[in-house]
Amino acid sequence: MRWIALPHGRSYIGCALHAQGEMASFMAVRPFNMFRQRLRQLSIQCWLIGMLLLVLLLSCSTRAQSGRPRLFLRCTTDCFSTYLQQELSYFDFARDPYLADLTIVVVRQPAGNGGERFTVDLVRGEPAVAAAPSRSFVVTPGATPDISRRQLAQAVLRSLQQALAGSSDEDSFVLSLPPRDAKRLSAIHDR
Repeated sequence: MRWIALPHGRSYIGCALHAQGEMASFMAVRPFNMFRQRLRQLSIQCWLIGMLLLVLLLSCSTRAQSGRPRLFLRCTTDCFSTYLQQELSYFDFARDPYLADLTIVVVRQPAGNGGERFTVDLVRGEPAVAAAPSRSFVVTPGATPDISRRQLAQAVLRSLQQALAGSSDEDSFVLSLPPRDAKRLSAIHDR
């Protein structure tokens, strides 16, 4: 029995011939095409991996260029995370606590007066070291969610300002007070 190769398109068809010249079986032999197909698959995979690495490198370089502290927000219950991310838009938020410079821990629990007690802790690095003292406040029972989230944002900002004192980000904080109305201003007597 011997093999002969007959060209057929891009592949070859191998025929096994018996001694009498009858064709016993056909077998498609495509080693070159299989090699080219595998090479094409590998080149596509390498291209995809290269693009993924490029995207990762670019995201790392933009993070390094911003130079702003990265925050991670950890809450035991709902802590208005979307609102806090909007209000603290100066900072970059990380999805992984190990990539964050500071972790904001918000604890929300029922208070004795029927309202809610919020506690804000700011933690730096691993192992966790307190970056600023804890801040707590109590919201009255009839308070709207808007009041709660505004007070929470102020407590977080105060903690951040204290934790970043002496850093290059310290000058980014702006202090403000609510303005007085005209009636109160007119009641003030100048001396």
